[in-house]
Amino acid sequence: MTARSLAAGPMPFSDDKMPFYALGVNIARQVGGQTGFKSLLNSEELELVLSGFTESIRGTATQEDMVGMYCK
Repeated sequence: MTARSLAAGPMPFSDDKMPFYALGVNIARQVGGQTGFKSLLNSEELELVLSGFTESIRGTATQEDMVGMYCK
């Protein structure tokens, strides 16, 4: 039995891409669930958080020294 057959509705991606989508959902639940990001951040702030996360994961963050100043 596949996850697709267990899903209540349509899956957003094909079977080969769903594990990556599920990983993103899992990370978001772990981070967002513990901090309540939905109630803390507005839409623009959330986009900035996601931008920093994405750039860090990809290794393309250009302001790592500046981030260190704000995270101390």
